[in-house]
Amino acid sequence: MIDKITWKSFQVNDIFEVLNGKGITKQEISDHQGELPAVQSGEKNNGVIGYIDQEYCEQMKYTYTTQACLTVARTGSAGYVTFQPNGCCVGDSAKILKPRIMINTEVFLFFRTLLMANKYRYTYARKVTEDNYKNEVIQIPSTLDGKPDYEMIEHYMKTLHSDVSDIPDCFLEEGYEKACWYMDHVNQSRFEKSYAGRVSDEKIDLFDREWLEFHLYDLFAIDSGNKFDRSKMTQFLPTVNFVGRSSENNGVTACVDEIEDVIPYEAGLMTVALGGEYLGSCFVQDAPFYTSQNVAILKPLNQMSIYSKFFIAHLIRYESSNNYKAFARELNAHIKTNFVIRLPVTDGQEPDYGFMDRYIKSLSFSCRLEDIN
Repeated sequence: MIDKITWKSFQVNDIFEVLNGKGITKQEISDHQGELPAVQSGEKNNGVIGYIDQEYCEQMKYTYTTQACLTVARTGSAGYVTFQPNGCCVGDSAKILKPRIMINTEVFLFFRTLLMANKYRYTYARKVTEDNYKNEVIQIPSTLDGKPDYEMIEHYMKTLHSDVSDIPDCFLEEGYEKACWYMDHVNQSRFEKSYAGRVSDEKIDLFDREWLEFHLYDLFAIDSGNKFDRSKMTQFLPTVNFVGRSSENNGVTACVDEIEDVIPYEAGLMTVALGGEYLGSCFVQDAPFYTSQNVAILKPLNQMSIYSKFFIAHLIRYESSNNYKAFARELNAHIKTNFVIRLPVTDGQEPDYGFMDRYIKSLSFSCRLEDIN
């Protein structure tokens, strides 16, 4: 449905008023406790570092609102967006995004998703400023007269909600008694088997066999990737994952349009970040994808299951964190030449993929890998 409507470019300033935060100390929050969330640039706890008194904020002329809003981190986790349903006060490392018209929770969450897709534009070195963020462009469903179609956005977001009509109210409400009901009634064994379960209950000893070093090029064909610039990709009808130098979300930083005559890499291949803060982040991709600069593609030279890929991805991350360093000794110059990992081997001193499979299958959550195997 949402792919059949008209989308139009808007600047953030068209939708939100961007309000700069002012310096608030933790001591102030401690001395003037209240009910208004105090938000800074962190990602933990939805950016909230405490609760401060509203009257004190007004007295000190701090930036705050009692209405629902978004916030965006200026520094630190620059570009990280939170939704504050009860308003908040922001320190100097964050900004309030105050909607120019009244919007509901569904619409707030829609905009948060769009703005988070642009987080990659900002880093610790490239901070969010009022001017650059106000001019940030996002694509929004629009009405026939070219205005944001808030009604359409709300309807679309509501269609994404799970059907909870058959779930007891105690699952949907807060409170100690409800939590106790959950603990008494949830079928833990079924949960563990269906979601967090193991493929196998075998007990595996990692050290019951020999381990040898292998160059990565002995195991994989190493491709340099697309080297695309994320800022130049379009997102009108996005169908292809975009993998960047990130340690989160399987390395996927956005979903973009497929480029004519450029076939995406296939699902099941591995990616590894070659430089930057998240150097060595290695993932098995579960959908077709493009890559940014400094992201290599690993194509197994021999038959390799999803379980062995996860085993090796962990070892690549481990080796990278111990022997390489961002902005100093990065992987770019080493991954195709002298990057090595230690693997368990067979009696013939070949990589023991069967053993790797069995080990991963013995771990919690391994049943989830069957979905992408």
